Amino acid sequence: MKKEKVENWVNYEVYEIVGGERHTLALCTEFKVAEIIAIALAKIDPKGDAYRVTSVNGPNDFVPGGGWYNEYYMESGVLKQCGLS
Repeated sequence: MKKEKVENWVNYEVYEIVGGERHTLALCTEFKVAEIIAIALAKIDPKGDAYRVTSVNGPNDFVPGGGWYNEYYMESGVLKQCGLS
């Protein structure tokens, strides 16, 4: 199936990495929604785990540099953000 033929293609994924495995937590069409979810999860996580937002690419999409992510986590009661771009 081609991306152009999909009616509701998601554009962003919220995920975490636990024990070296990637766990998808949410799929969103808007970046702001994905970011809000990742921030909310980071704020309520008692262990301070990191939650990431990245783009979802279809088959044969070219991603210059291999992609990106924004990461959100709590450290000493302060929300931190870092990422790979």
